[in-house]
Amino acid sequence: MVRAFLLAACAVAVSSAVSAQETGLAALEAYRDHVERSYAYLTPEKTARLNAVLDGAQPETAADTVRVLENAAAALADHHAILGVNLADSHALVPSGADIWAFWRGDRLIVEDVRQGSPASGPVLPGVEITGISGRPVKDAIAAFYGTPFGALDPEARDYAARVLLAGRRDRPRQFAIEGEPVELPVYSGESHRAPLSLTATPDRYAHIRFHDSLGRTETIAAFDAALKEARGAPGLIIDLRDTPSGGNSLVARGVLGRFVKAETPYQRHELVEEKRAHGIKRSWVEYVSPRGERWTAPVVVLVSRWTGSMGEGLAIGFDATGAGTVIGTEMAGLQGAIYDFDLPGGITVKLPAERLFHVDGTPREDFAPPVLLERSEGKAGLEAAQTWLDEKIMAGSE
Repeated sequence: MVRAFLLAACAVAVSSAVSAQETGLAALEAYRDHVERSYAYLTPEKTARLNAVLDGAQPETAADTVRVLENAAAALADHHAILGVNLADSHALVPSGADIWAFWRGDRLIVEDVRQGSPASGPVLPGVEITGISGRPVKDAIAAFYGTPFGALDPEARDYAARVLLAGRRDRPRQFAIEGEPVELPVYSGESHRAPLSLTATPDRYAHIRFHDSLGRTETIAAFDAALKEARGAPGLIIDLRDTPSGGNSLVARGVLGRFVKAETPYQRHELVEEKRAHGIKRSWVEYVSPRGERWTAPVVVLVSRWTGSMGEGLAIGFDATGAGTVIGTEMAGLQGAIYDFDLPGGITVKLPAERLFHVDGTPREDFAPPVLLERSEGKAGLEAAQTWLDEKIMAGSE
C-alpha cells in the first residue's frame, strides 16, 4: 500500500515536471512566433540574437521559462520589449527603474544624465566614465550579459545592455567603478506620488505643471483641467514631462492636447507592421486631437528628459505637431512604438512594440529631438531653461 502510494507520487512529480517542460517550450516557441509576426522593429541582428537564446533552451520549471524569456527580450535590445512577470532577481526596467543614462562614445561608456533625486544623483555626475560593473571591466560585463564577445555586438545592443546593467537587479545593491573608483548604490525604486500631477508657480509667475508618471491614469485628465483652471492668468505655462518614464495611453494625451488646439488636428501617425509582413499590404493611420474646454492661449513650453518615455514622448511630439507648445530638453528615452500584450502558454504575458509611431511629419517618434536641445535637462537646469525660453518668447511678443 505504501509502495503503491510512493509510486503514484513519483508518477505525479514526473508528470508535473514533463508538463512544465512542455509548457515552457511551447511558451518559447510562441514568443518567437509573436516576434516574427508582430514585432515592429525586427532586424537580422535581433533575429540572430533571439534565435541564439531560444534554440536549444530547455526550461525545466516555470521560473526557468521566465528567465529564458527575459534573455529573449534582452536579445531584441529594446526597452519596450518586456515581460508582464518577473523574478525576484530580474533586472530593473529602463527607463522607469533606471537613474543613470549612459551611451558608448567610442570605447568609453559615458554618463549622459542622472535622474534628479535618485540614489545616483550626487555620487554619479554627467560626463563621467563608467569603467566597471559588478566587479568586471565594463566591456566584459556587457559581453557576459549577452554571452557574446563585445566586439561582435552592434551599437544598439551595447547601449541597451549598459543601461540595463546600470539599472541593476531588483534584489541587490549596484556596484560600479567610475573612472576606476568603486561606487555602491541601492536599486532605484522610482518616484512615488499619489497625485497624478502637481502645480507650482516659478519665480517669474509661470505655471509649472509636472506629471507624476500618470499618463495612463484617467483621473489625470480631470486633474489637468483643475490645474489649468487654477493657473488661469499666468503669463506662460511649463508642461513638465520629465517624470513620465512608464508611458500611458493616448486618451490622456488627447485630453491634455485638446486644451490647446483650435480645431481638430493630427498629432501622431501609426503603422501596424503585421499585415504588411503577412500580406504585403501596408496599414497606417493618423490620430487626431479635438478641442475641448476653454483653450489655453498663453505661451507653452514642454520640458522633456531621458525619463520622458513612451506616451510622454507621444505627448511631446503631439505638442510639436499641433504647434501647441515648444519642446525643450535633451533627447527623450527613445522607446519604440506602441506596446501590444501577447499571452503565452503557462499564463505568461509578454509585451512587444507592434506598431511603429511617427510624428505627423514622418519622423519616427524614437528619433524626434526637441527643437530646443539642451545638454542636460534634469533638475534645476531644465526648469531654468524653460523659464528663460518663456522670458524670451514673451519679450519678443511684446516688441
